[in-house]
Amino acid sequence: MTKNKNSARVQQGAFILTTYAISELKEMQLSRSIEERQALSRKIPQVLKDFVLNNTSNAMFAAYEDKIVIVNSQCLSMFGCSDPADMIDHVLFDFMTPESALGASERRSQRIAGYPSPEPYIADCIGLDGRAFKAEISVIPWPSEPHVFVAMMHDRTGDDSSIKALRDAEKLYRTIAETLPVGVFLIDESGNQLYINERASKITGYSVEELMRGVWMIHPDDSLAWELCERALQDGTSGYDYETICIRKDGSFLPVSISWHPVIGSNGNIKGLCITLTDISEHKKAEAALHKADERYKLLTENSTDILWEMDLEGRFTYISPAIKRLGYDAEEWIGRTLLDFLPEAEHDVHLSLVKADLDNPAPCLYEVRACRKDGSPVWLELSVDFLKESGIPVRIQGAARDISARKRAEINLQQTTQELEAIVQAFPDLYFLVTADGMIINYHASDIAELYTPPAEFMGKRMQDVLPENVARRYEEWLTKAFETKSQVTFEYSLMMPSGDNRYEARCVPMPEEQILIVVRNITDHYRISKALRESEQKHKSIVENSSDIIVLDNANGDIVYLSPAIKQISGYEPEELLGSNPWFIYPDDLDKVIDLHRKAHSGVSGTNCEYRIITKSGETKWVSHSWSPIFAEDKLEMVVSIVRDVTEKKKAEEELRKAHADLEKAYQLQREFLNNVTHEVRTPLTAVRGYVEMLLEGMAGPVTDSQAELLRKVLSSSGHLLEIVSGVLEIARLQSGAAMLYPKVCNPMHIIEKAVSAVLPQALRKGLKINTELDSPSCLGVYDEDKLVAILTNLLSNAVKFTAEGKIDLIVTYTSSCIEIIVSDTGMGIPARDLGSIFDEFSQLDYPKKHKPTGFGIGLAIVANMVETIGATLVVSSRKDVGTAFTLSVPTLAENPLYMAKPT
Repeated sequence: MTKNKNSARVQQGAFILTTYAISELKEMQLSRSIEERQALSRKIPQVLKDFVLNNTSNAMFAAYEDKIVIVNSQCLSMFGCSDPADMIDHVLFDFMTPESALGASERRSQRIAGYPSPEPYIADCIGLDGRAFKAEISVIPWPSEPHVFVAMMHDRTGDDSSIKALRDAEKLYRTIAETLPVGVFLIDESGNQLYINERASKITGYSVEELMRGVWMIHPDDSLAWELCERALQDGTSGYDYETICIRKDGSFLPVSISWHPVIGSNGNIKGLCITLTDISEHKKAEAALHKADERYKLLTENSTDILWEMDLEGRFTYISPAIKRLGYDAEEWIGRTLLDFLPEAEHDVHLSLVKADLDNPAPCLYEVRACRKDGSPVWLELSVDFLKESGIPVRIQGAARDISARKRAEINLQQTTQELEAIVQAFPDLYFLVTADGMIINYHASDIAELYTPPAEFMGKRMQDVLPENVARRYEEWLTKAFETKSQVTFEYSLMMPSGDNRYEARCVPMPEEQILIVVRNITDHYRISKALRESEQKHKSIVENSSDIIVLDNANGDIVYLSPAIKQISGYEPEELLGSNPWFIYPDDLDKVIDLHRKAHSGVSGTNCEYRIITKSGETKWVSHSWSPIFAEDKLEMVVSIVRDVTEKKKAEEELRKAHADLEKAYQLQREFLNNVTHEVRTPLTAVRGYVEMLLEGMAGPVTDSQAELLRKVLSSSGHLLEIVSGVLEIARLQSGAAMLYPKVCNPMHIIEKAVSAVLPQALRKGLKINTELDSPSCLGVYDEDKLVAILTNLLSNAVKFTAEGKIDLIVTYTSSCIEIIVSDTGMGIPARDLGSIFDEFSQLDYPKKHKPTGFGIGLAIVANMVETIGATLVVSSRKDVGTAFTLSVPTLAENPLYMAKPT
């Protein structure tokens, strides 16, 4: 293309200079005599002579009519002349064969008649030394005087061998085109059919002759297909895998895939299009079957696809396919960045060494790398890398990446070509081998060398049977013999262990002229493994379904049952065959409306879980079942509903028994509470009276009391006081648990609350020689609290700490925030065993201590604390270690942050 453009620029420059030089001769009266022509030569402007004589890049001469008047050294050298006089005053025809002279004469006549300047042409020329050669001649006339022209010449002698090679290649590619499993159409720039293969006839149902006359087969709803082809004829764009609908001759519709590639002439102009038509009906059926199986059984997850990419030679991504989303990225996040940006730092040196090796030896390669998903998790990728070259020089890096757990899918790099039928071969990932009748390989084609079992140097000139493993070699020998003897195409499949694993191939053996056979090998590993995996998965899930204790049901869109698992008999007594194709209603009458509504929701596309209802079995028994269902759609239409029905009869019985037991316990507990409250009230009144009478006796109101009598009365007073505490505590617990306790929130300083609680127990602590330390972790701040209840809680906790601490200290650590206060009460007492921590807040609960260490008390203090904590919306956490001490952590939210507590009922 570059050479043609330079030639065009030289021609244009020559025309301009020639026009300028000869402009001074417009008024001359030109004659046809030799003398006048010689005179004209002497009068030619010096600028024209300089242009021709000083041009060192092209062979050039200027002529009047047929006579050469100026010639440069390159032109003299081409014709074997040493002196300009050898060519000046001669006609160009003197240096041509008769046939080429005749053609040149016709072009001269057209030029004189005023026709546009013809394109360059090839002539057979003869030099002064007798050497025959071919020359490409370009003639540029003076527009107003066709008798004057300048010519440029290029030696094209070496092109004969290229033409023969092209013809041989055309023969091979035409044979390949006839064996390809796709329809091939070759059209010129006007849209006329030039070539159509037999496969196109089989796909469309029309004969080749009918297709050559022109048949429009694309569905009328698709107006874009021809627009794309017309656009390709105009701007030379290629297109791949455009899917549409073909209307066959018999009127049937066939899904097809169309690809097209422009055919470029030697002058860079678009000469036509090469179009391939692929029948993708089986592919579409396979896709539909796979999708249907996925919807029905949820057997397969979404197939992982390769991430296709392209880089410049600096390693920056210029393209990456949408499959990159499988790693959590959008394609735009990779464009302009290098792979190092997505690799862990530990992988950088390894990757850089591989990249350097690739650039030093730019050839297809395969290697593994550890990358990162967008969420930071690692993923191992297998990279298939190749270089796109122009004139043997790498210009871009292309490849594919995939998760190592997925199958290797070969990335075939398409080689752009100027050959018409070679574009067809390059568009497919198949391997092609041309062999003799006995299997000797004489030629091959591979888009990716990695697809070959052995390097070309190891199989060229050898028999296929001698290169491949013994089991595959026997099959090749058998089918090659069959293809040669029957003179017809044969197809077979085989497996071959490749570096990527066990691959499956399909080979088509096509007889060729001259006792040769063309073998087209296609890698069908993906299709083979998907089919095998689909069968195995279907069998596995079928076994799971049929052995499940739950009933698996499939309803069609009409609501009829199309599948029932064997568990139906165990649960309902019905055989599956009795219910298939029907819509049975063996539902308990009271639950029928619920099931009808369930059925309506399911067939309107709504999912549901754990809907319980009763059924009547074949024997008349009533059972409870739990029903979950999920609709399945195909092409946005409801296809079926999958249901799982589980027998929950025993579960319902257990729940009913549990509810009855809970109700009985609740009733007994309520009776116990009522009895305890009544007894407590009945005891409190006379107990108060007893205490009053004892105090009166002690004061001598009934007469003098002896010391021994006074001592006895004081013991009565003390014991009755303890008993009154128990009664008051029980009443307080009952009041708190009944919900009758009322909150009295007010703004207060928590530090004052703590001081009140400490003051209440300080005398008791001092009597035991204990010290109470208060520590503030943050400045005190006002808050809204129920001061009385908070004082009671802290007093009980401190009292317990003093009671169970023989020596040591008690610490209060206080932390304030704007929304709560946290208080930790810790002691160095005897501690609480881990097994007893869960029961210390129970009423009348007391731990077992040695008798001499057993503190006084009745086990209701912490029960009151626990109920008050719940009432004010606080939390209390206890931690303890025996013989080390105990710590209570109280977290009290400000009531202003909990308006719900402000409305507690009385």
